[in-house]
Amino acid sequence: PPPRPQIAFVTPGATWLDRETRWHSYYLQANAIYQEFAKCHIVDQGSAYSALHGAMGAHRDFALFALPLVYLRSDLARDILRFSMTSQDKRTGALPYAHIGYGKQSGAGLHASSSDLDLFFLWAAAEYLRATRDFSLLEEAVPYHPASAGIAANGLEHLRAAFNHLQHRVGVGKHGLLRCGTGDWNDALIGFSKRKLATIRKGESLLNAGLAAMALPKLADALAAHAPEFAEQLRRFADEQAHAAKQLWAGRWWARGYLGIGNRVLGHDRLFLDCQAFPTLAGLLAPSEQKELLAAIQECCIAPQPWGATALSPPMRGLFLQPGADTNGGVWAAVDAWTVWAMAIMDARAGWDFFLRTTMKQRTEAYPDLWYGIWSGPDACNAQCHTRPGETYNHVVTPMTDFPVMNANYHAGPLLDIIKLAGIEPHGDALRIAPKLPFDSFVFRSPLVGVAYLPDACRGYYTPVADGRFTFEVQLPKAMETAEAQLYVNDESVTGEVHNGRIRFSTDRCCGQRICWEIHQTAFNTAVTV
Repeated sequence: PPPRPQIAFVTPGATWLDRETRWHSYYLQANAIYQEFAKCHIVDQGSAYSALHGAMGAHRDFALFALPLVYLRSDLARDILRFSMTSQDKRTGALPYAHIGYGKQSGAGLHASSSDLDLFFLWAAAEYLRATRDFSLLEEAVPYHPASAGIAANGLEHLRAAFNHLQHRVGVGKHGLLRCGTGDWNDALIGFSKRKLATIRKGESLLNAGLAAMALPKLADALAAHAPEFAEQLRRFADEQAHAAKQLWAGRWWARGYLGIGNRVLGHDRLFLDCQAFPTLAGLLAPSEQKELLAAIQECCIAPQPWGATALSPPMRGLFLQPGADTNGGVWAAVDAWTVWAMAIMDARAGWDFFLRTTMKQRTEAYPDLWYGIWSGPDACNAQCHTRPGETYNHVVTPMTDFPVMNANYHAGPLLDIIKLAGIEPHGDALRIAPKLPFDSFVFRSPLVGVAYLPDACRGYYTPVADGRFTFEVQLPKAMETAEAQLYVNDESVTGEVHNGRIRFSTDRCCGQRICWEIHQTAFNTAVTV
């Protein structure tokens, strides 16, 4: 059989990292299953959720798996998006929390009104559309749930349905932020409120607002030529969420949200790590505020940990969650992943150093006597302050200790970080490559796109999965003067448009026809390969 697709990352300073990256590539794909009811493949979250609960969820996780799969297995990423579309309620557009049995949907009891599912789905759709330029997804007819009802719509209408549900069903609170419902990414968020019903009804989420401010403009970019009015709606709502979110900057970090009890705020006095990245990635902080946030994360969440970062500092007392476990201060693969990305935007060295602290190698050194976490792991582990540091959580609802491996978040997060640290980021109508690394030599390879840098040269490739015109913005190597840059596209000399240290060029290609480029000085350095 042909080799399984892989993402590879090589840098002289951490030669072992390529092994981990290839392993994560394998393991994320190994979690794929065929969903017979929906007639598509998806990557299941796995671990105790599947093995003990017998449930597949949640759609936020499916979206998080789709993000790196856009570059690793774009066909599988598209299937995951289709699965979310087929799961939407035909009347409201709502996504279910989980799936059980054959075609059954469940709110999993406490999670019937999760407020973030639309946002993660729309984010993943934006990444897929912008990175692949495969706009046929917008035209494909996909049924709503249940498929037996015979009601279908094209992909674009499914995206509209998700946004309409977000706007009108999730809705915003009196301070202008999206509501939190029974939870956003943090399923246990309501546990941090003393008046839980009030928070469910009226609480507002900074995580949701930050994610909307970050993700919806990306989707608007993707849809600008296909649905300009919808794209404008997305931008307007994102701007509103960005404006509302700025109220919750607490001086050193972002507060978690409003409790739905007057103007009471959760998180002024403690750092909830899960909500820090998205408003930061949305560009809502001034440089001085970025420095404050970076220092706070390093001091409060990273420094106390030999591996990863605690999700809440300090943990709260009196909850049903033990301090240092689960979202009450545990270490989460997903949160670490988007925190690495945000830190790298603020400071490349800080982002890289923290990324290394999240690796399986680092975990093995920190907890050599724990078998899980070495080759696979759960979605979260206990913080160093817990009575069982490094182990995973164990409570009545989800005893993760009973099946602490094969969670796809453990493998998707590092892959997303490698992609973003390598600087692969769709931007406007282009695929931008602007590395966020504190060194100038590395190689990144994936089936969709690859790039290699030396101080005075770089090469790259892109393999289209659809016909079309493709535009690239490639950051020049650090030692290269703009006037010296020589651009070759598929062995032909091309004049690119140089601006802000990046060279922009476009080319037309059919599906499968690889686009290769080289940027070098007149004396070409042949040592850089990709």
